[in-house]
Amino acid sequence: MAATPPAGGAVPEVKEAAKGTGRRDLLLQIQAESQQKWEQGKVFEVNAPLPGGSYSPGFQWHPFLFGVIQLEFASAYQRLCGKNVLFPQGFHCTGMPIKACADKLTRELEKFGCPPVFPTEEEQDSSKAYAAGLHQQAGPTSGQEKSIQIPLSSHALQAASAAADALNKDPTKFSSKKSKSTAKKGTAATQWGILQQSGLKDDEIPEFCDPQHWLQYFPPKAMRDMRAMGCGVDWRRSFITTDLNPYYDSFVQWQFWTLYKQGKITKDKRFAVFSPIDDQPCADHDRASGEGAGPQEYVAVKMEAMQLNGKLSALSARLGKVFLLAATLRPETMAGQTNAWVLPEGAYGAYEGLDEEVYICTERAAHNLSYQVRARRRRRAHGTRPGRSSGARHRAHRAHPAHQSAGSVRVVRPDTRGAAGGSHPRVCRRRVLGEGARGAGRVGAGLPGTAPALGRRPQALPAPRTHPPPPAYTFSNPEKGPVRGKPQCILQLTGQDLIGIPLRSPRCAHERIHALPLLTILMNKGTGIVTSVPSDSPDDYAALCDLKRKPKLREKYGVCDEWVMPFEVIPIIEIPGFGTTAAVRVCEDLKIQSQNDTAKLAEAKGMVYLKGFTDGVLIVGPYAGRKVSEAKPLIKEELLSEGLALLYSEPERQVISRSGDECVVALTDQWYMAYGEEVWQALTREALAGLEVYSDDSRAQFSHCLGWLQQWACSRSFGLGTRLPWDPQFLIESLSDSTVYMAYYTVAHILQGGDMYGSAHGQVKPEDMTLEVWNYVLLGGALPGKTALPEPLLQRMRAEFEYWYPFDLRVSGKDLIQNHLSFSLYNHTAIWEHDRSKWPKSLRCNGHLLLNSDKMSKSTGNFKTLTEAIQEYSADAMRWALADAGDGMDDANFETTTANAAILRMTRELVWTEEMLAPGAGLREGGAVTIHDRVFENEMNLAISAAKTAYDGLLFREALKIAAYDLQGARDVYRVACGPEGVNRSLVTRFIEVSALIMTPITPHMSEHIWSNLLKRTGGVVTAGWPVGSAPDMVLHRAAAYAESLIPHLRKGISKAELIPKKKGNAEAPPTLKVVHGSIYIAERYLSWQDCVLAALATRFDAATSKFAADSVACVLEAAAVDPACAGLTEKALKQMVLPFMKAKQEEAISTGPQVLDIKLPFDERMVVSDMLPYIKRSLCLDSLSVHLTTEEGAAAALATLVGVPAASPGVPAVAWRTEAAAPKVAAQ
Repeated sequence: MAATPPAGGAVPEVKEAAKGTGRRDLLLQIQAESQQKWEQGKVFEVNAPLPGGSYSPGFQWHPFLFGVIQLEFASAYQRLCGKNVLFPQGFHCTGMPIKACADKLTRELEKFGCPPVFPTEEEQDSSKAYAAGLHQQAGPTSGQEKSIQIPLSSHALQAASAAADALNKDPTKFSSKKSKSTAKKGTAATQWGILQQSGLKDDEIPEFCDPQHWLQYFPPKAMRDMRAMGCGVDWRRSFITTDLNPYYDSFVQWQFWTLYKQGKITKDKRFAVFSPIDDQPCADHDRASGEGAGPQEYVAVKMEAMQLNGKLSALSARLGKVFLLAATLRPETMAGQTNAWVLPEGAYGAYEGLDEEVYICTERAAHNLSYQVRARRRRRAHGTRPGRSSGARHRAHRAHPAHQSAGSVRVVRPDTRGAAGGSHPRVCRRRVLGEGARGAGRVGAGLPGTAPALGRRPQALPAPRTHPPPPAYTFSNPEKGPVRGKPQCILQLTGQDLIGIPLRSPRCAHERIHALPLLTILMNKGTGIVTSVPSDSPDDYAALCDLKRKPKLREKYGVCDEWVMPFEVIPIIEIPGFGTTAAVRVCEDLKIQSQNDTAKLAEAKGMVYLKGFTDGVLIVGPYAGRKVSEAKPLIKEELLSEGLALLYSEPERQVISRSGDECVVALTDQWYMAYGEEVWQALTREALAGLEVYSDDSRAQFSHCLGWLQQWACSRSFGLGTRLPWDPQFLIESLSDSTVYMAYYTVAHILQGGDMYGSAHGQVKPEDMTLEVWNYVLLGGALPGKTALPEPLLQRMRAEFEYWYPFDLRVSGKDLIQNHLSFSLYNHTAIWEHDRSKWPKSLRCNGHLLLNSDKMSKSTGNFKTLTEAIQEYSADAMRWALADAGDGMDDANFETTTANAAILRMTRELVWTEEMLAPGAGLREGGAVTIHDRVFENEMNLAISAAKTAYDGLLFREALKIAAYDLQGARDVYRVACGPEGVNRSLVTRFIEVSALIMTPITPHMSEHIWSNLLKRTGGVVTAGWPVGSAPDMVLHRAAAYAESLIPHLRKGISKAELIPKKKGNAEAPPTLKVVHGSIYIAERYLSWQDCVLAALATRFDAATSKFAADSVACVLEAAAVDPACAGLTEKALKQMVLPFMKAKQEEAISTGPQVLDIKLPFDERMVVSDMLPYIKRSLCLDSLSVHLTTEEGAAAALATLVGVPAASPGVPAVAWRTEAAAPKVAAQ
């Protein structure tokens, strides 16, 4: 909102608008006026000085998300201190986020029209149920497809018929279980809905199907909002990333050529978190969830099925060997196996494996494995990169005829994992278990029926059909193994189908073990099959004991005694302190009763797992006598080389890409940054050692990250960004093209001419920025021999870089320590390896921003855009609330109540300032002569010093507390303390000036108005200089604080003295009492034994943590016992005398600081009270008050008459009150 102020720069009187927005509107008016002044003066545009210039040392600031306000406060403070500050703002557009959003919008418009008509959640549920029926009833659509026929019992056919009847219901009468409010959320989760909530009109949204349109639309809007916020950004240096900006594209290519020539970028085949939809690795910033998760490698032990009973008989005699794949992190424990575990209700499948083997595992594991096994086999056999999947559809095959019975169900369902994202039908036969089958089969979803014509209801279930025996199963790709991303399921199974299968497991002491039920298996981890080693796994031991002790549990899952009872714990590892059966020992120690004692089992694992790896020694097998940590990799390699196991990897936790699919781990052939290389890591640790990170927690996280960070995939197949200059088929991913871009800020304004897109080519063309030119500008290389750029221009660019670099401060989110920020340190130490002066100086990490203590979310309505916040509160009130939101790495909390309170506080302060500066304000003239003048002047000096310390430490909440709350509180005390004499004019003017200056970083618009329009100072407040003050007198400050605390202490004493005694019996009511005089008795020293206690406590107190040492009591008693006053006391009597005093002083020290442990006050307590006596009497409405020392004649006798009053001690006087009967109140006539 732009508004022209009245003549002379005065602001009109605050008048509330119709809806109570008058104060806010006043702040918006001041905001517009101040920003216009700054814009006209170009106060935020800075250049490196010409030779002979006299600028102060430069500061460069780099913003990121919530950190932008932290940087704004910091840069405004440094600018106020007279430094030449560069605060640039770029826009990072690289990677998948924008591309994924554009693609999502495109799909929505293709599917639902433009404008789209999305179904409600109830309609979606109904359509899903109806579609399920269609899929169950549809027949094959391709003559090439086969089907597996799985029999249905008569009971299952009845259940299937009932389910089919349910599908015959009118879809328009579908009953949802969701609440009405949930069902009405509508399009909030759609890309169209998100753009609508961002304020875009329907006719604007279709343009966002083009990713480039996002780059053109949003950065200017962000620039607009940051201007309105009052940010002191040099917008000439703004830019966007990606090859849309040819100058930045050239800069990134130079960066990567530099690293490539140093050998920091290599090509390799490695496992990476991978998005099947995007068909490329999915880095942290390409993820919707799961940031920071990497590949977790397991050893998948091949447990051979020795007999194929029950449902598995469909796999016998027609296929290769069948294995249960058990994923383990501990291959060294295989000698201790007693059984395998499966989840009875879990969904498993038999999948095509290598060399015509069959692997039984979960569908999720088979899907992950398809991106790994085939690639491994080809790499082992040929050493070449695996080819891409042809996108062929899944094949389904007939089951063994031994399972033909009452009927079968034919199901057609789409295969959504096609290479092109298409939907292809997959035909299979699904068994529905009857009463006689083992366990209860899942009946309902996936049941049969006939496919209806479009718009018609499903028809009745057809009669059972018989089929001829199926031919032998043919593997879809026997030579190459599973198709990448398309695991071929031969037979669907449940865990109940697997229970009891006899298994031959590698390195197992038993010739045959069995698959048994375990109820705690997580189907989203590993393969769903778990090998059991009860000697060293508390979970395995507890579950095996449950089966042994509970016959009904065995009966429930059809477990025969011979599968369990003969198998005992096999000792394999000796662990110091736990023996050779650690799991047994710890379960007994913790009294674990069953596998349901999850908390105790978690504790048990924590006790033995790490210790077993680091200190355990094998006692069986060829590696007996060797430590587990040494033998584990050897045993792992043996299992792999002998074909007894496979390597299997999956993400450490669920990762969802921005395209919406669940990521897998895939072997990828691409370019990697060689992070973790020994010499490079050592250099980066050196950089971290010299880096200011503002918190020990932050430093610890950086150090931890540098310890584990290894090769990082820096190339991608598609998205937005810069092409790898030597391999242009790849793009540089988003976390790698933005690690040293701060260097680009230094010359961006020269190259781009103020155009963030770099499209207005001026004196410098993009092609002019050759590697030689970049080397000259950024690395101090030789002057380029062949270049179209004049030497003065080259020298100017080089001077800009040398002046501004390195950056002094970067602020980013704490979640970027594990990638982006650590990458930045690595890149700086590589590129400027021989010029350590260019390494970063400081990094500050902050938390995320909450709104009213809750996460911001558009779907819940707890959300505000920057534009909305500025319009609702004004920029200054919003900045006030952001400063108050919190410091450090914890999540900050923007409170709307704080912003509203800031509006009221600032406008009230403005009115008071105008009144004080107006002629005839009646202020006292002359110098600071009274005790209150001296105290107030000292409080201003203290605020100047303390606020500077807070700003220097980037503690903006503390700075706000000092500059606003504490300083204004001192002003309010001063006004009351001065009484009828009035406040001093020079001190009030000084206060207004100091307050405006030290609040400038937080509320620059209000400070600018006060500075320029009310104080009539020349120039702008943003560059006025930090206020100069004398060194604060801390003794005077403490004396004043003592006097202020004395007043409420005395007020409580008066209330107690005037308390009317309770009436006794029929006696007359006691008269109302009124205190007419008070005698304050001050002790100059403690008692001798108290001195001993305080001296001992002072040595046991840690002021940094505000904690006392554990031996404080013993230390204090020992010190007090030697005092003559305590001589002859029993231990009990000594404690009764000393401990209450000690406890009271400990509580005071913890709450107020170590100064309470001083034996003598640093000021004359009697003099302070005497000087403040008129102020104290006015505050207490008391006419008579006297001050005495406890050592004066007659004081001891007077104190002896006091009942229930603690003895006087330094800082805590004793008071005797004299009361009289109060005069009766006269009723009004």
